[in-house]
Amino acid sequence: MINKEKINDIIGITLVGSIFFLIVFCVLFFFVSTLLYILGFEYDSFSSLLKFCMLYFIISTPIDFIIQGFFKVLYELIDITKPQCDLLYIFVDICFNTTLLGFLDFIVIDVNCSIITALLFSIVSSIAGYIIENKLDDKNLSSSK
Repeated sequence: MINKEKINDIIGITLVGSIFFLIVFCVLFFFVSTLLYILGFEYDSFSSLLKFCMLYFIISTPIDFIIQGFFKVLYELIDITKPQCDLLYIFVDICFNTTLLGFLDFIVIDVNCSIITALLFSIVSSIAGYIIENKLDDKNLSSSK
């Protein structure tokens, strides 16, 4: 039988994880929606914008992890340099994000995301993600030495 301490631990961990997820989602929602709006994204209501962003995060997060893993394996298995692998990854990431934004524009009725907006957002987010990832990798390498 599960004792009350384990149940309280599970509830506490779930609550803290949910609060953390909500904070991260709110911050990402703010930055993504602001950037999209600056680039020409249009929406009729806040709920349609929220629906669009939630679907974007739900679909893009697991697929982005798969793409990153694929290119890490590709770099190890095939004789290409790190800059070549990174450039190929950025190109694939931009293509995927542009396609996803176009698909979501088609699915979510009350939003309008032109192909230029989708392409510009994909370029900015891909390059920003690449820079942040490399900064984190550099910090991890320097702290392990």
